[in-house]
Amino acid sequence: MITAIPSSTAGGWPFRTAEILCAMQGIISLLAGVLLCSLIRRLVNSNAIALLFSLWFLLSTDLLVTEYAFYGQMFYEDLGMLGTLACCWQACRLAQRNDADTITNSGVLGTLAALTALTRSSLNFFPLAILPGAVMFLRTRSIVALVLPILVLQGGWAAKNWVALNRFTMEDSSWTGMNMAKGVFWANQDLLILKDIADAPSGIYPPWFQAIGHHYTFPFEVSKRQSLPPSLVKQDEEMTDRLGYQAPWNLPSIAAESDAWRTAVVRFTKAHPLLFLQHFRKGYEFLWQRIADHSALFAWNLLYVEPVDRPFPGLLSRGFSEKQQVALNPLGVGAQPGREANLGTLSLAPLDALSILALHFLLPLLVVVDCLRRRRRKSNYLSRGVIFLIPTSLYGLLIFSIGDGGENMRFRLSIEPVIIALTAVILVGLWRAFYDMIALYRTHLKDRRAIIR
Repeated sequence: MITAIPSSTAGGWPFRTAEILCAMQGIISLLAGVLLCSLIRRLVNSNAIALLFSLWFLLSTDLLVTEYAFYGQMFYEDLGMLGTLACCWQACRLAQRNDADTITNSGVLGTLAALTALTRSSLNFFPLAILPGAVMFLRTRSIVALVLPILVLQGGWAAKNWVALNRFTMEDSSWTGMNMAKGVFWANQDLLILKDIADAPSGIYPPWFQAIGHHYTFPFEVSKRQSLPPSLVKQDEEMTDRLGYQAPWNLPSIAAESDAWRTAVVRFTKAHPLLFLQHFRKGYEFLWQRIADHSALFAWNLLYVEPVDRPFPGLLSRGFSEKQQVALNPLGVGAQPGREANLGTLSLAPLDALSILALHFLLPLLVVVDCLRRRRRKSNYLSRGVIFLIPTSLYGLLIFSIGDGGENMRFRLSIEPVIIALTAVILVGLWRAFYDMIALYRTHLKDRRAIIR
């Protein structure tokens, strides 16, 4: 709906509409930057650190290129980014407060989580990432206030799907199964999964699916439509007549095919777990690549990204000496020498490398240290809010890595600010631990000198 308003009021797509949508995505990013700054400040109690990390993200090549390259196509990523960040901000606010407004604020958190779940299909189950921390910090009445709006909004969406698509589901995409299958096909395992489908016992898949599955193509192929049973064709026609226009992406036949492919991928995963782990590893590597790399691949000459001084290609070491020069061409026109706007931006690669180091190595270390300090009744180095940041980051890192479809890096934008906030908390916690060790060492030396004297 947000995308449709400027699209219907501004003519000449993709020119005037593109400019409006770029501006709207910029506004979303600015709001995300403000929330990120406030969240980090709340977690580490430092204005300077909060401003540093939030400006680094706002002025990064990855964010600028994503906003400009897709002019509206990436709204689900931008809104998902704002939603996950708003949920973490509200959740951390709840974790640090204990007053009469807890029930109201819990309801606000539940509403934000439910709305975030509707921004894109991979976030459909995002509220599950909020619940573990809520159970730890909130009382029963507040937990009920948190869950109620999730049930209402998600249940309402499922009811809408039942009325419109004859399917009672919370999903907001009819392509889930086909997107899962795409990762298997792109990993060159198409013959193996097709053999699994062909060898499956009767009743697992509809006969028409087994017929079209042997020539997997883009789901709207006319040749595949001809293989559909009359009952599904009739449902497609009834839906088209009811809506008054054809919606090929959401037809009942597409949803039925997607469900069958999801079953096929689940069965494939159970039969070949090692292959699934290999696909997951590749998808995880794709996920940590630069977000701007995706935009440069799919932007159709709308911009040009030129990395300078990039000698280290490794995942952890890339980008520490990298400078960015971005040339933005006029929207909808393509490359025109002399008309591009050359902008100097900040590379997000060093911060990504710090995030990889912090999440995979420093965070487990600090968690163990905090557990030991808790037994001695000492304060933690990690703030209480990480109980919400960690599940949110894990949810995205796991879900977005399933299937190595080659676009995993753009999915990371939905949780990138949360990862940045968690990285800031980890680095500050590490500094505090190091400072305490130095102070303890100095105290030990002072005591030894006193004993000697």
